Amino acid sequence: MRALLDSHTFIWMADSPEKLSRRARGVCEEASLVLSVASVWELAIKARLGRLTFTESIENYVLRQTRMGRHLDSPDPRSACGSGRRS
Repeated sequence: MRALLDSHTFIWMADSPEKLSRRARGVCEEASLVLSVASVWELAIKARLGRLTFTESIENYVLRQTRMGRHLDSPDPRSACGSGRRS
């Protein structure tokens, strides 16, 4: 089974799994997880606007999660992460 994560579920799963319902945690443990590039874009924009803070760049945060078995629906999230940068 594949599960498409929205941005807040992705963050909670990575940083605060206790915020997820028991059912959501079960899905995250058993499914092949997919994060939309649109969600990465949303995280990058919110980080740039100061609505989300990360201890590392959004690009590194997302790439670290993908190395832990979470998948993106695009082969390269860098383009979405770059949208949060100021020109």
